[in-house]
Amino acid sequence: MNANPRIPVDVLISDVDNTMLPYITGFLYPAITAGVASIARLFHMNPEEMVRCLAPTMKQHGHDNPWLIELSPLRKKFVGTDAQFIDMVVRPFWLAWDEAAEMSGQAYPGVIKTLETINDLGKRTFALSNGRDFCVIQRLRAAGLLQYIEGVAAVQVRNKGGFDTTVYDERRARILSANSDVNLTILQECASKPSGAGLATILELAAVDVNDCIFTGDALELDGVAAAALGMQYVWMAPGGIFLTRDIDVMFAGAPIESARQRHNLSVPVMHEAHRFDELLKFF
Repeated sequence: MNANPRIPVDVLISDVDNTMLPYITGFLYPAITAGVASIARLFHMNPEEMVRCLAPTMKQHGHDNPWLIELSPLRKKFVGTDAQFIDMVVRPFWLAWDEAAEMSGQAYPGVIKTLETINDLGKRTFALSNGRDFCVIQRLRAAGLLQYIEGVAAVQVRNKGGFDTTVYDERRARILSANSDVNLTILQECASKPSGAGLATILELAAVDVNDCIFTGDALELDGVAAAALGMQYVWMAPGGIFLTRDIDVMFAGAPIESARQRHNLSVPVMHEAHRFDELLKFF
């Protein structure tokens, strides 16, 4: 834990999903719903059956990864070539997903006003996410947050499955090209939280000392551990209830911070706790 915290601080570093933006209800559910609807009829399946078919693969490999559909049972159900599967299944799924993502972005209450105030004070904000670089940019743009964020650090994922990633690469190139004005730093997967490497990268970009920053995020075992690695002030943010990555299907609706920590046997030092984003203003 940092022995010399300074208040007021000069820089806010914030996680994105479930900290500034609602992820499950605000992005993931609408995007999956749209993607599933785009291909369900092709397989003569209702949406519920399609979700059950995709869910195990999604849980194992991650929802934004390019090999999601290719690794699912859908490929075996499809009668046709790999190229036909990409054109008839993969492309429509991700097209519907991206359209939903661009329309569904809405920040938690108070986030935009807080970032505006920090900016008016002459302070700076950076975003750090384990999400896919282009997906993070897409969501921040849709929510109207990019104009207040000086820099974004997010992850570029490599293909782990050996599948054709043409559709994924096209999506990534298109979205990054449309957001070329964004100061984006691309992190390798090894720099993902709970590693402190992403935070260290932002400190270098911002040319500030660790004592002049505060980091906020919803996932104690990712964000809290990363902050502790650098001795940075950390605020455990729970705008929708305490959320831990180990409980992706369970939200602790306002559970006390100590009980949540005990439940997960976590020893991460938590210096501060907040349930609204505007509570961060007391550090500025």
